[in-house]
Amino acid sequence: MAFMLCVVPLLFHDAFFDINRIKVAAVCRVVPVLAALMAVSLCMPRGGKTHRIVREPSRRLRSPAGACMALFLLACVIACAVNGFEQTMLDGSEGRYCGLVFMLCCGAAFFLIARGRRNDRLLIPVLLSASAIALLGVANAMGIDPLRFYARIKRGQESTYLSTIGHFDFFGTYLVLMFPLAGGQFVFAKTPRMRLLGFACAAAMALGASASRTDSALLGLHLACLALSARSGGDFRRMARALALWAAACFSLPIVFSALRFSPYQPDLSGLPGMLFEWHVCQALGACLLLLAVICLLCARRGCRAPDVGRVSRALFAALALAVLAMLALIVYFSVFDTQTDLGEAASFLRFNDSWGSLRGFAFIRSLRAYADYDIVRKLFGAGMETTLRVLMPYFDDPSMLRTGVFNDPHCQLLQMLLTCGLFGMIAFAAFYLAVFRTLLRRAGDDPLPCGAFAAVFAYGLVMLINVTQPILIATYVSVCALGLSACGARESGGIA
Repeated sequence: MAFMLCVVPLLFHDAFFDINRIKVAAVCRVVPVLAALMAVSLCMPRGGKTHRIVREPSRRLRSPAGACMALFLLACVIACAVNGFEQTMLDGSEGRYCGLVFMLCCGAAFFLIARGRRNDRLLIPVLLSASAIALLGVANAMGIDPLRFYARIKRGQESTYLSTIGHFDFFGTYLVLMFPLAGGQFVFAKTPRMRLLGFACAAAMALGASASRTDSALLGLHLACLALSARSGGDFRRMARALALWAAACFSLPIVFSALRFSPYQPDLSGLPGMLFEWHVCQALGACLLLLAVICLLCARRGCRAPDVGRVSRALFAALALAVLAMLALIVYFSVFDTQTDLGEAASFLRFNDSWGSLRGFAFIRSLRAYADYDIVRKLFGAGMETTLRVLMPYFDDPSMLRTGVFNDPHCQLLQMLLTCGLFGMIAFAAFYLAVFRTLLRRAGDDPLPCGAFAAVFAYGLVMLINVTQPILIATYVSVCALGLSACGARESGGIA
């Protein structure tokens, strides 16, 4: 856990120029060694007998999530096998370096963390590491460069890369995965010390996510807050903390955007985040959430009975479902029935065409066309890891859509798995997500760590649908999933891993 969630995100070598490669290389070199050490330790006899955890494999490894992860790794191997085990498929050098070796190492890290003994003290450096990365990103966006990362970067690209993560989109979505772990401590921890640490780290990460200026980070941040609020039922003070955290996430956007107006890099403040900032939506929502938090505290002081987790969850998730349906209805209306009305900047997410979602529409449509043209073997097992560029190249029929570069990823992780690992791989990847989500939903209780992991996985559902398969995201995602499952297993066994 410490390596995957502390060391890997902080690693850098040649500033932003090899930020992906150095992280992938570290995972591929270190995780096999850790796996070998774990295997040796499990086989060591203790007290004259083989250690109990060898004779009685943990339920965390026999869980549906473990089985789905194993099936996904098998799909990755088969995808490369049927396409000849090309070197580029193994190392991912034709794409974003999520090759077969890296995926297998991430899978091994998942099993190592899920199988490992729970140690909440290690969570503190994890949260501090993510907070440092977030604050460095805010400083970078403001034109402050303590690590001298921008000394050799091309003029005009300074606002594109942040902190030790790289591209601002991946920086923001990395924080979406880490923010809920801190938020879970603030909302659910029993001690004031951990609650204070959790809030401080969560606030820093919210500022960092806002500095990324991306739709996926902004929406993911609020989905995580919604999930934490849904789990907070049954205790008015806990509900108040969840609402206060959500309010802090709302206020982070106007605070950061107001400061970024003075940045020498002049970052782009358009799109959905820019619209919410200009219309003061976040300030209004934050004020409403703070008012609700105060009402919850007053109810707690009067001894009122708080609604249970089930009622709060059903209400919040029903509201989310209605919001999603309303958004889908608007997209269908403006894409099919009213294609002429000038929507301004809102057209980028309300009218589905090639330009939808910062050109994601172009990539989505071409990816589905490419998959439809696959033969039966490729439909089932894909074209091999990180071969998306060669698959999509014949379908790049509109040069204007390639003004920011060609697509070596369809900007949807499910579509990426469909193209590279086929239907088998995509189903296994989605099944792993659903299995982890279901396990955490049923077993998290009011434990800060699995509740935070549940919120992270919930928010990652959006990231999975509209973001690329980036090494830092995959490594962090599987590690957070494993961390949550490990905590659930420790709770059920009385703290014994």
